[in-house]
Amino acid sequence: MGWKDTVRMNPLEDTIVALRPIAPEVPFGLPDSVRPIDVTRPVGVSEPTISLVDGQPTTFTNALVNFGWEYVWHCHILGHEENDMMRPIKTNHVAPVVPDAPVLTVASSSGAVNLSWTDGTPATTPFGATGSSWGDPKGEMGYRIERAPITGGLGGTVGSYSALPERPREPDRLFRPDGNAGDRLQLSSHGLQPGGRFVDVECLPG
Repeated sequence: MGWKDTVRMNPLEDTIVALRPIAPEVPFGLPDSVRPIDVTRPVGVSEPTISLVDGQPTTFTNALVNFGWEYVWHCHILGHEENDMMRPIKTNHVAPVVPDAPVLTVASSSGAVNLSWTDGTPATTPFGATGSSWGDPKGEMGYRIERAPITGGLGGTVGSYSALPERPREPDRLFRPDGNAGDRLQLSSHGLQPGGRFVDVECLPG
């Protein structure tokens, strides 16, 4: 079975589905599922539950937990979903590795700024070929571009946006030709996940 295979289950029948999960090899990084234990309630609240040890009532504190790679085992019949017939499946996953630091290039022309940067794990080779970066744990999950003014030092971030993985070029949507004498442009090669590598450059209005 694959991730998108469909299993038909008839009424009044017991159905056993055997699975052998494998780590997919893709040319980009896969984020961990970091979420509250109970996604319907605020973090920090105390909630009632039943102990798995002795079956007695107890409580737990709703908190953010890294569940690694999760997949929602689900049915497309609304009545099943409404009756809680959906469950997350946690698989053993490959821990992400901090990507190589990108080298950022800034080109300014006609009052606009275009950005380009190096990708340490480019998907330039076919899947399965020698030297392919498919499945590389250093694969980036995306890029985050931030801008902050320089006024006697680095100021606070005034804006940020994300760029897709495997697309190492982007027009600078935060550039303001009528603003500061210089800006700090920060680029992360790990998307919005913790532990990303950053490079900073100063970009003058042009």
